[in-house]
Amino acid sequence: AWKRLAGTNRLAVVERSSGGPPRLRLTLNLGRGASEIRLREGQTPRDAEEAAIELAASIAAAAVASGFETGLEVVGVVAPRIEPSSGRRGLERIMDVLAGLDLSATRRRDSIPGGSGLREVRVVVEPGESTALDGDDRTWRFGSARLDSLRSSPREATA
Repeated sequence: AWKRLAGTNRLAVVERSSGGPPRLRLTLNLGRGASEIRLREGQTPRDAEEAAIELAASIAAAAVASGFETGLEVVGVVAPRIEPSSGRRGLERIMDVLAGLDLSATRRRDSIPGGSGLREVRVVVEPGESTALDGDDRTWRFGSARLDSLRSSPREATA
C-alpha cells in the first residue's frame, strides 16, 4: 500500500488483526451449603438458588443481546462448562445447562475461578447475599437477594 500512497502526502494504516468482541465469563456459585446462604426473611435456600439461576440466565441473555461472547461455569455441582461464544446457539447451550441443574445433588467445595483476560469480565452469581470481593476489579458479584429489586421498574424503585 505504501507505493500507491508514496507521492500523495496521505497516511496509510494497515490493520493486521481486529479485536474480538468483549467476553463475559458467568460463574454460578452453588458451592455454599444451605446453612451458609444469607437469606431474606421467609426465603428458603432452595428459593435463593432458584433465584440465582434465574439471575444468571437473565445476565447471560442481556450479555449476548449486547454483543458479548458469553460463557458459563457452575461451581459446586456437576455441570458442563460452556466456553464463551456469541449468538443464539451459545445462549441456548447456557440456558440448557441452567435448566438441567440438579439442586438436590451433593455440593462440592470448588473454588471460584479467578482472573479474566484483557477484554473479559467475570460475573459471579450466588444464592442469597453476595460474598465479599477478593480485590479483583474485573469480577462483579451479584447475590440473588437483589433479584426482586432488579425486577422492579425505575418508577417502583423510587416510590
